[in-house]
Amino acid sequence: MSKKILILSTHPDDEVISLGGLLALSKLKGDHVHVHYFCVGGPSSNADFITRYTEISNVSNYLGFSNSYNCDLDGKLDTVPSCQLTKIIDDLVEEYKPDELYCSPLSEHKDHKALYDAFLGACRLKECFMPKLIAVGTYMFSDQLYQSPPGGKIFQPLTDEQFEMKCEAFKLYKSQLRKSPSPLGIDGLRIMAEYYGMLCGSKYAEMYYQLRYIRNIK
Repeated sequence: MSKKILILSTHPDDEVISLGGLLALSKLKGDHVHVHYFCVGGPSSNADFITRYTEISNVSNYLGFSNSYNCDLDGKLDTVPSCQLTKIIDDLVEEYKPDELYCSPLSEHKDHKALYDAFLGACRLKECFMPKLIAVGTYMFSDQLYQSPPGGKIFQPLTDEQFEMKCEAFKLYKSQLRKSPSPLGIDGLRIMAEYYGMLCGSKYAEMYYQLRYIRNIK
């Protein structure tokens, strides 16, 4: 059966870096995926809004997901009260009612920390709809600079096809792609996918931090 998946991405490219393999797998399985971006492009970005939105469109078309964004938060995500960001997430969950909810990774970037803190607030127990799986993605080499999120590790093995789809999607973010030895490049994606793969007995893999999982009663 197909699933409904909601991904909260701090910036365009974060969703592919941490969850691109999952997006490729979801496309091949026919899952319904929606990605919401909290920052698109503005005064603090290295590319303007039109460039960034064009890249979003290209990536979403390639990987087959729908998207939405908050361009009014560009350049000021870390100044917005956490309760306001949490309300945005609550509303998205209520609107899409996903089976699985993912957030882009915690890192040393202030925007990432702001969204992560709000995400934790949105994951609180409440009477409204709750996704069965709630998890946080991982970011290349961020553990060297920032403490890993709490939660059990989920490994998603990737086939060669799924990993190549992830790489092709990241190449569509031309404004963000970097040459080696930067981790923000194809070599960085490959090294981390191989590393996570070794941890779970696969050639390639992605790793996520599970915050909550609700099992079926049956």
